[in-house]
Amino acid sequence: MWNSPIWLVEEVNQQKGATPSHLEHLKATQSQLIQSEKLASLGELTAGIAHEIQNPLNFVNNFSELSVDLANELKDEIKKPEKDWELIEDLVTT
Repeated sequence: MWNSPIWLVEEVNQQKGATPSHLEHLKATQSQLIQSEKLASLGELTAGIAHEIQNPLNFVNNFSELSVDLANELKDEIKKPEKDWELIEDLVTT
């Protein structure tokens, strides 16, 4: 057996004792990273779903606004004494 300085033996013993503590810290950090990745994925999924829901709603809203505009234009044209029948027909068939 070789003779080693006492401070080196003490240092090695301290490092051995610290290893389980470091391992537990690494495991806790890994668990937190995994949880953060899961939450990030859930956030991306939620944003994607919200986007897909929003697109049809925008279409319905835009179509509704266009329909109201066409109806108002038709109403205004019908009230005129001299009607533009071609415009009225175009508004009705649009």
